[in-house]
Amino acid sequence: MPSIQISARLRRAVTLGAALLLVATASVYVAPASLAVHDTGQFELDGNIAHDSATTPPYDWASLFGAAGNRLVTPDPNNGPLLAS
Repeated sequence: MPSIQISARLRRAVTLGAALLLVATASVYVAPASLAVHDTGQFELDGNIAHDSATTPPYDWASLFGAAGNRLVTPDPNNGPLLAS
């Protein structure tokens, strides 16, 4: 039985196509997970770490942790799972 030889160009094209398909499929499943906190009203996503709102919540990074990394907010699993775990 004669063996079929696949050219290097075709092999690269198939590999690139499979990689692009994998990336496209992964982006469909990963992108929605990155939008997890924008609708809860618990955390500011405004591009800085300063607490800019008049009320708390929403929290910002500076209102969650101190300069040494210590937690400033007590976990409250009843009113929102922010820091609950």
